[in-house]
Amino acid sequence: MILLIPGISLMIKNDPKPGKEIDINNPRTSGIMTGVDLDGVINATEWANATKVRFYLDLDNTIDWNGDQNVDGYNYMYIGKNDTHIHLAVDLCGDQSNNGTDEWFGVWLNTLPRTFSSYDGWHDYINNSVESLCYDVEFNRTHPFFTNELFLYPPRFTNDDTEINPINFSSIRGNYTHLVQLGSKSYDVTSELNGTYNVYRVDFSVDISKWYPLEHFTDLYVNEGIKSIFVSIRSEVNRSVTNHSVVFWDSTGNPGFNDPAQIKQLSKTTAKTTEFYYYGPGNITDNNIIKFSLYGNNSAPFAANITYIAFLVGSNRSYDVTEGYTGHSNPSTHNHHRYSSIKNYHLNYSFGASPNEATGHRMFEVVIPKTELELYDDTNNLGIIIGGYGTAALEMPDSPYWVYQKTYGTGVEDIYYDISTEYYYHDWPPSGPLPAADDDDDDDDAPAIPGPNFVLITIIISLTVAIISLKHRNKLR
Repeated sequence: MILLIPGISLMIKNDPKPGKEIDINNPRTSGIMTGVDLDGVINATEWANATKVRFYLDLDNTIDWNGDQNVDGYNYMYIGKNDTHIHLAVDLCGDQSNNGTDEWFGVWLNTLPRTFSSYDGWHDYINNSVESLCYDVEFNRTHPFFTNELFLYPPRFTNDDTEINPINFSSIRGNYTHLVQLGSKSYDVTSELNGTYNVYRVDFSVDISKWYPLEHFTDLYVNEGIKSIFVSIRSEVNRSVTNHSVVFWDSTGNPGFNDPAQIKQLSKTTAKTTEFYYYGPGNITDNNIIKFSLYGNNSAPFAANITYIAFLVGSNRSYDVTEGYTGHSNPSTHNHHRYSSIKNYHLNYSFGASPNEATGHRMFEVVIPKTELELYDDTNNLGIIIGGYGTAALEMPDSPYWVYQKTYGTGVEDIYYDISTEYYYHDWPPSGPLPAADDDDDDDDAPAIPGPNFVLITIIISLTVAIISLKHRNKLR
């Protein structure tokens, strides 16, 4: 802003704090997009009708191996639409290192918009007005959910007594809690006479979706991520018996009593032993249930003591939005996955000059069909967060990402797409006659003048008025 006072020219420069967005949309624009060439190169003409949002990023300025350096400063986001699609462009002016290794780009949308303040709340609205898109720039694809690195989860157990169904027995002592630790307690079953044999049988139906209470993407883990399951069972019987075994059921829920490959031996003597068995993930049912039976028979009555049943799951790690992969010791305790609910979209990117920055830098253009956005309505504000990594990272220790969201600066530890108040909410320009042209002098873009500057200006104006008044009085004399 330039303040003109008789005999005085005062320039006030008042840059916003990093991360504070400034909407510099030209009020002449309609927001209706036409003729966009989705080549990843931002052109002033094709994005002229879009809302243009300016935001500041304080980036890591370390010079890379190629001699390139990212710079702090303004970056720009363009938002537009037509009858069938949402258009988005990101002019990442500060990302001036052209290295695509590990680079990815993410968009999170809140279209209704919904209100949520936790990962649970965000997940409840996925594909129900909350959407996400994570793109793998390095390999030009929708970002995979899993890495190739395996992780062995801590032991999992039967969840509760409803998962235990005794079939043949004369008495039972104990419950599911007696199966979760190696100790003095045990789950004890005595046999019953069934024809000419004494038999016991207990069926288990273990819901593995309850093992991932923080993941929320159980279907992905079961269908794609789980690579191995080992079952550990510690048992004994009170006398030598003819048969004592665990029988695994198949994925259709049928017992494998007639399939030798599905039958594994347990202890048949008074010696307490611990056995490990490989359980094929292909046996998991469509509703994420592991089914198996403990079974024994003998000519004389007997009792079986089961002291421990544990499941060891080997799964691929999931990619996290703030790390190369989930670096936590247990990925089930961390939530923010690179997950894409948006499957149908068009995205392109480039590295070069744009109308906003002559030095080469990263640019993205994205078009998303409105049919991909459940409950989307043009009359509602569109919530949006953007972020990613591509050598451009925030100026924080070991920061692996850049982000445009409400919270920004030292101490930010994540991309908070699971908090609705962190989104920038775009209000579509009204339809109808367009307002008068802007003078383009950017004075209407300047943030409010802080108190101290306002006081200084007031003092200067007051002094100027006093000087003029004094000169006028002297002339009258």
